[in-house]
Amino acid sequence: MTYLIDTSGLIEIANSRSGNERAFLFGLIERNEIRVYGQVWSEFESACPDEAAEIKAIMKSKLRRKSQYTDRAANLTETYNHGLLPSLHDSNADLYTAAVASEENLIVLTDSRTKQYYQRMNIENISVEELLNTPAEINGAVI
Repeated sequence: MTYLIDTSGLIEIANSRSGNERAFLFGLIERNEIRVYGQVWSEFESACPDEAAEIKAIMKSKLRRKSQYTDRAANLTETYNHGLLPSLHDSNADLYTAAVASEENLIVLTDSRTKQYYQRMNIENISVEELLNTPAEINGAVI
């Protein structure tokens, strides 16, 4: 499964307390199973520079803006009457996360407070906490 993380999700990962949780989440980032949209990364890097430096060291790439993402964001805004909350720095990064996830068929990885934002737009999502509590299959064994 591949996820697209938003700024709130990145903050959750940066603040994860357990070494095992952190290693698991960092492994997903390193294997590109957690993808990051460039605008989200800029917002996170601005808000949490120290934590961003640590994640940047393992991150393979960022998704870049494409015209279809902008078109999809406009469509989501029109469809949902822009009853959408601004993101951390009011750059509409969450709206673009929804648009990219919709276009690329990805699951948004967020925090528990932001889940409803994506649910209102019918965007599949999961919180970092839910992901950590989901059994994983490694080499055929469920852990």
